[in-house]
Amino acid sequence: MNEYKSNIEVVTQSFNVITQEEAQMLEWSALISYFKDLCYTDIGKQYFDTLQPLSFDAITTQYSKINCIKEILIIGHYPDFSGICDIRPLLAKASKGATLSIDEIYRVRLFLTAQHRIVSFFTSVHYDTTVLTELRSIDSCSSLLRLLTTSITENGNLNEHTYPQLKKIQKEINEIRSTIEKFCTGIIHSSTFQSIIQDKVFTIKNNRYVIPVKSSYKHKLKGT
Repeated sequence: MNEYKSNIEVVTQSFNVITQEEAQMLEWSALISYFKDLCYTDIGKQYFDTLQPLSFDAITTQYSKINCIKEILIIGHYPDFSGICDIRPLLAKASKGATLSIDEIYRVRLFLTAQHRIVSFFTSVHYDTTVLTELRSIDSCSSLLRLLTTSITENGNLNEHTYPQLKKIQKEINEIRSTIEKFCTGIIHSSTFQSIIQDKVFTIKNNRYVIPVKSSYKHKLKGT
């Protein structure tokens, strides 16, 4: 009951169509809270915070859009929203001249791929979607999507076919890693260090190879 009252009391914003009293009678805040919980993304939840009651004409327009989407769902078609996330922080970072990491660029790739997939879904279904005017306002970013698709693989790695020099660099890295691991293996199985080594394993921590040494011998085996 207290939670219900708090939902009503939250209505403090000014409305263009209805009064504060009417908003309370409609339980506007409770409605907003309910639909926010159904949102797929955080940006969708934030969008609901900006919503206000509509005029009759605007309600009619929105109802046509809702009915269109409902009919599409009824005939058994469902859009795939996977990959949709809030990339605004990444865009803000890039706009300041900062360099995005591969993981961050991969998130942008996933977002653009999802955006293209969703728009394609609504434009390809056998149903009149002209009322969904928002679809026409979405920038396809097709050139950027093509660049990211050819540059970054489905697994989030740089594409070696697009950047052949990477293959050579990766081969050198693998060879160096193999040499280091053979060296570490030689140490942990060496009779010279049997009394010093705590476990016959080595791990990687903070991009450094680590060999566990008994605390009483920690100064006997030097590291780099």
